[in-house]
Amino acid sequence: MCIRDRLNIYGLNVNRSFFAGLSSGALFYDNNLLIPLTLNLRFIWNTGLVSPYISGDGGFIFSPDDVDKKTMVLIKGGGGIQLRISNNFYATFGSGLGVHMGLDGRRSFIEAKIGVGFKGR
Repeated sequence: MCIRDRLNIYGLNVNRSFFAGLSSGALFYDNNLLIPLTLNLRFIWNTGLVSPYISGDGGFIFSPDDVDKKTMVLIKGGGGIQLRISNNFYATFGSGLGVHMGLDGRRSFIEAKIGVGFKGR
């Protein structure tokens, strides 16, 4: 059993420490294509070059093959570090725990995340 995904998060820095965004993309689980739509919340302790954060995601996962039986609720939580590359670019490295559940059961998982972000002015 393997999960591979490609997600994009589109969000807004609400203030210096709080980020909120929507994510979508493609997720492959047991050779099935799934489409997630989630809300991403992140609290960052801005300490300079390297800043720790905690994050939470919640939303839905849809299967184009069987929307009725393979639609699931997704809940994830975790943390990591944000590394400032320049004034506008940063990289994130994190991990967390998650669960998705639906009519066909519940699955728990551990994840590792790597990302690159851009902050406008």
